Amino acid sequence: MNERGEITLSIPGELRFVWTVGVATKAVCVQGGMPRAEAGLVELAVVEAVNNSIIHAYGGNGQGTVDVQISLMGQCIKIDICDEGEKRLILSEPELDFDPDDVQNLPEGQMGWFIINQVMDQVSYSHHQGKNHLSMSKFMNTSE
Repeated sequence: MNERGEITLSIPGELRFVWTVGVATKAVCVQGGMPRAEAGLVELAVVEAVNNSIIHAYGGNGQGTVDVQISLMGQCIKIDICDEGEKRLILSEPELDFDPDDVQNLPEGQMGWFIINQVMDQVSYSHHQGKNHLSMSKFMNTSE
């Protein structure tokens, strides 16, 4: 982590590298004083977001890179994810319509986006200059 409390990672657009972003995210959260359980949820949201870049923006074909900046700013962790893949349709408030008792027929689409929005306090997406930008923030609850 640099003196400003930031880590920047650039991974190839392959799912096998996503774990590195998850480990770094959780480490920064815990280092910043976030309880481990909450840090694990933030890790999950970030892994889902990076997976989305690889699968949806790049089509899961192993091309491109995903750039991730993790910043610790006081009592807030901010994660910025950028890729140069296809522009994505992002639903501002995803809702899942399914029967929770019917686990055999869980929806496959929008689950990651739903998790991201449930875990993180602020989420925004934009596409400009040929890049997808996803920014997420989580305010720390330092009491366990």
